[in-house]
Amino acid sequence: MRCPFLREAQVKFCCASEFRKMIVRSQGDENNERCSSPEYVTCPAAKQHYEELPSQSHCPFLQGSLVQYCSASSVYKYVPYSDPGLTCCGSSAHKYCDLFLSLSKSGPGLSPMPEVPESNEEEIESTVWLVDGIQTTAWHYYSANHMWVDLDEDDTCHIGIDPFLARVLGSVERVTFATSSGEHSPAVVLTANGIDF
Repeated sequence: MRCPFLREAQVKFCCASEFRKMIVRSQGDENNERCSSPEYVTCPAAKQHYEELPSQSHCPFLQGSLVQYCSASSVYKYVPYSDPGLTCCGSSAHKYCDLFLSLSKSGPGLSPMPEVPESNEEEIESTVWLVDGIQTTAWHYYSANHMWVDLDEDDTCHIGIDPFLARVLGSVERVTFATSSGEHSPAVVLTANGIDF
């Protein structure tokens, strides 16, 4: 399940330029730009290289690509379509994105429901309960060490801390993942107020 704010676009960029700025293609661009005509030879970036190539009807350094971007973000960051793993937008991980949560009425941002529903799976998956003033979600599995895991249909999982531990810690300054070779349980070090937990 991908984020509803994920969009795709065709962009163009110059391979001869020192800075690769991606520009979204539009219908009228080709008629108004130097890169798509023989006038590209007057471009300072192309001038350094074009002598090695025969004269062409458009700049050989003009490249195009299909990209993805977040339409909800105030600044668009274009990610190559071939690298969807660089963002959480193309999977169910988008439901943990702060921007998505602030604009959506689903997932962890729901208002608490006062009663536990019957054993209807669809209802349970969209339920948030208020337990002693702390929001808990029905789609997470909780552990005794105040962590939770959210298992997705594609066998990936998301791990976090429960609202009680988040309230006790306050502002977390740093998150460090502890790794070791071989099989092991997930471990993380949370730093809050200069103390490692």
